[in-house]
Amino acid sequence: MEYAEGGDLFDKIEPDVGVPEDVAHFYFQQLVNGVGFLHSKGVAHRDIKPENIMLDGNGNLKIGDFGLAGLFRSPDNGTVRKCNTCCGSPPYIAPEVIDGEYDADKVDIWSMGVVLFVLFAGITPWNEPLIDDSDFGEYVRENGRVTKGIWERIPLSPLSLLRGMMKLDAQSRYTIDDIRRHPWYTQPNRFVGKDGSCGDPVGLATELLKNLHIDLDVNNRSENKENVPLSSSRKRKRDEHLTEAVGRRALAFGSQPVDILLANTQAPDIYFSQQQVSALDEEDTRAIYNQIAQDPVQLQFLVKKGVIPLSLSQRATKFNDLLPVSRFTRFYSEMTIETLIPVIVAGLQQLNAKVPEVDAMAASYKNSTPSIPFTAVDRKAMGLGGKIKLESHGQVIDVNFVKYKGDPLEWRYFFKRFIALRPDIVYIQEM
Repeated sequence: MEYAEGGDLFDKIEPDVGVPEDVAHFYFQQLVNGVGFLHSKGVAHRDIKPENIMLDGNGNLKIGDFGLAGLFRSPDNGTVRKCNTCCGSPPYIAPEVIDGEYDADKVDIWSMGVVLFVLFAGITPWNEPLIDDSDFGEYVRENGRVTKGIWERIPLSPLSLLRGMMKLDAQSRYTIDDIRRHPWYTQPNRFVGKDGSCGDPVGLATELLKNLHIDLDVNNRSENKENVPLSSSRKRKRDEHLTEAVGRRALAFGSQPVDILLANTQAPDIYFSQQQVSALDEEDTRAIYNQIAQDPVQLQFLVKKGVIPLSLSQRATKFNDLLPVSRFTRFYSEMTIETLIPVIVAGLQQLNAKVPEVDAMAASYKNSTPSIPFTAVDRKAMGLGGKIKLESHGQVIDVNFVKYKGDPLEWRYFFKRFIALRPDIVYIQEM
């Protein structure tokens, strides 16, 4: 099994922002090549979504998690069969998957269209392909030709491709060959090397990194507002009919309700490793701060969005030098662990996350690496689950939001909302 040492692609995409067109084009071409190979073997993936799209060490796209893949065409005689298993993630599945029988290769095409939309917009076009979802309902009423709202973020040429891939009539939907003939798909791309792999890993990482930004200025920040600029169905209260929505999706799509997920992932209390942090002298402390100053994760908090310091870009020789495998849902803090734990727990609770009780003795326990497990619900009423790991580096704590379950874009959005609540606990060191 190949190790995706570049991490998840969508960990490196800003929610509600997306990526530049040439980056979207590069990754879409690689996605089509991968899915096209599967289809040529008669295999459909049936669960194409951000969680299953990863990167190698040079930033090339890799498709993972074939647990729901199915054979739709016999390799012996070419006989095509329909599928009827309701599977996949609601925002990414084609509408006919819910209805019953479907052509597995055509639902992959639809899902790739949604992924392309997310690359441009940083958010899915709807929560689920049901008529009572107002965003999808509008798409149906307009026969797939919606042009306002978040659809305005898609340039005209890829928009025409999207419309072909996401036709409501599955029989008239684009095939892989149709996609490969589309003018937008065939245009040259500066990141593509001779063999179709990335020819400029550092340049690609730089473009991705430019859009990763969190504004710590309280007077100029929008992340602390619950209502981001979305269409009408996205503006409803996040907790409205929450239990019913999560339960219904769990039944239809095999995902676990939040209460069950919490029971399966949380320990009864904060838990610790036995790793001891030795006393640091002045030289060690200076080395730690120098290392923090060179950590690319710091860039997301700097004031100037889209500016990569020359000291960092000139040192980079490979993709992972700018975008390490670890997620950008991290920050440093100079608060003590004893002070930080209750602040983090309070912030999680403000975001309606489920968090275990914090033991006072555990919170005051020194020289340890605590982890705070929690679960939450994202904007699409789907489950998020993970932990916050706090690792001491002398006087600085590395606070890492580690995802176990959920959409990586929604995980980062949750992280940004947390930072918006408590920007004062984030340590920033200019590069």
